[in-house]
Amino acid sequence: MKKQKHFSKVIIALLMVVFCLIAVCACDQSEDPCVQPGGHDWNEATCSTPKICKHCGKVASPPLKHTYNRSIVKDEALKEAATCKSPAVYYKSCSCGKISKDAKDTFTDGTPDKSLHIYTQEVTVPTCTEQGYTTYNCTVCGHSYIDNFVPATGHALGEWQTIVEPTCTQIGKEVRECETQDCDYLEEREIPVLDHVYKTVVVTAPTCTEQGYTTYICDCGYSRVDDYVEAKGHTPADAVVENRVEATCTTEGHYDSVVYCSECAEELSRETVILEKLAHTPAEAVVENRVEATC
Repeated sequence: MKKQKHFSKVIIALLMVVFCLIAVCACDQSEDPCVQPGGHDWNEATCSTPKICKHCGKVASPPLKHTYNRSIVKDEALKEAATCKSPAVYYKSCSCGKISKDAKDTFTDGTPDKSLHIYTQEVTVPTCTEQGYTTYNCTVCGHSYIDNFVPATGHALGEWQTIVEPTCTQIGKEVRECETQDCDYLEEREIPVLDHVYKTVVVTAPTCTEQGYTTYICDCGYSRVDDYVEAKGHTPADAVVENRVEATCTTEGHYDSVVYCSECAEELSRETVILEKLAHTPAEAVVENRVEATC
């Protein structure tokens, strides 16, 4: 029973729908009938034209939305010109020729144009030892290169300045510095030792056996010997007697005849002189070995 009631409700609903459709069609023809028998003949809507009757011109619906699905390269569709970093960007077009202005309807064409770098210049000035140059940095893609080289300037050396005075025993030192700002280059060179100044002179006279000379003494303690004089040689003095032993009538005597240098007292010669025995001197007779007589 319930199924029959449900079926009846469905039938009634369908009949109401059909009735409404017939009423709408009748109303439409009565309000705007087509001039041609048989009713309207529609041209379908496009993105540039509405849905319109071919006979009477009635518009049934507005034009369709544009569909931007065509990638056509043309100047008027250019969004962004090519750079050194990215290719050119174009807006897509609709089949009707209209060009989109929406950033999502874009496409790229070609490759980045490396001739379109936009460079800034950074000049590195030359130093005493390093060459100068210009660095070109592209503000778009970061590409860089170096060019316009300038030779190093070389050091601008000032006057020599003495930092260690030379003496007669020690070499001196002097320097000269580069006067260019921020350059710490310097050169050094030695100053030769000075000649000795001999303020003290000591003369050593020659002796009999040693040559004479002059000693020159500098204040630093250094000395040198020069001006040699030959030794004078010995000067013999008169011979003197030494070690004399007198002769007797039984033994010979003797003595040394010695010659010394009168300057240095060095013994120059020694000669032994023999003294002859003395003659006997008779004394008074003495009695020896006496034997007295007996009877």
